[in-house]
Amino acid sequence: PRQIMMEAIVEALKAAGIEDAEAEAELLVGEAAHDLIGFARSSGLSNELKAHVRAAAAKRVSSLNLVSFELMDRARGTLEDFARTYLPLHDLDPSDIVHFLPELVFVESLIYAMDEENEQLARLGLAALPNSTIEAKLLGVLEARGLAHDSLVHQIRDGKEYWALERALCSAMAANTALDASQCMRAQALKSFDYRVLNILVFAMRGVDPDPCLLSFLEIDERLTDIADDLFDYEDDVLKGSFNIFRAFVHLHGSRAAEEMMALIAGLEVEHAARLAVLPDDKRAAFARRLNEVFARRGTRTWQLPVPIMDEAAYIRSCYTES
Repeated sequence: PRQIMMEAIVEALKAAGIEDAEAEAELLVGEAAHDLIGFARSSGLSNELKAHVRAAAAKRVSSLNLVSFELMDRARGTLEDFARTYLPLHDLDPSDIVHFLPELVFVESLIYAMDEENEQLARLGLAALPNSTIEAKLLGVLEARGLAHDSLVHQIRDGKEYWALERALCSAMAANTALDASQCMRAQALKSFDYRVLNILVFAMRGVDPDPCLLSFLEIDERLTDIADDLFDYEDDVLKGSFNIFRAFVHLHGSRAAEEMMALIAGLEVEHAARLAVLPDDKRAAFARRLNEVFARRGTRTWQLPVPIMDEAAYIRSCYTES
């Protein structure tokens, strides 16, 4: 983000006719890499130049959208879990993922690219790009292969909504301003949109209509999995300033965060059991086998809630001081 901001400021200064724009940009930015949003708001640049900086920075973020090996490597981990968890629910073996691999790797890699794009925008305090070339590339390939079904496009739009909510909520938590509880719950519900994209994509590639009962069950299962991941990653997410539902609950409910979280979990578990009960026997059996594998690896079937961090700024300072 600092390099993006530097390049954008240099472009803005040159457009304003300022000599030695590179040196002037260095003086303006200084050591602001850790707080680019604050810099963009409070620097000595005029409003006109700030607008130019934002536009130039957004353009540079948009240009950083090549699918890299790192993104494909990140996609590999997701697809391994997807194959073990979801393909048996399609009456397939996890090894059958090879038949769908090009499309799945391409889609998940581009979703990670859009996620990185969103993180860059959030750190720079920028709104969403009006015309993301990554999204256009993704939809273009899906349409060309006859896979851009309405349900799939809807899930991609859900992803864009999630990223917009993530930016807004993380900004509010960083500024310690009030959160909208409905936005927090909506973001939590949308967080696993990429698994839903992949799942609908497999239905499309198989030429089979999506199973509404299965998708309905998996939506609740994904929400519970996301909560478990957020509880495990809570301290790291506070340090990174990332969206985390338990972090949001601490901001919303203070010392009652754990109580409210367990109430949310209890409600989702009741719904989870009800939706699981209507699935065919073979799908329930496949899900039970995968659940046993996951719990054997994690070593516990109980919910473990972290200690709420009431003063995030103090916690972050203490962590950096210790390190």
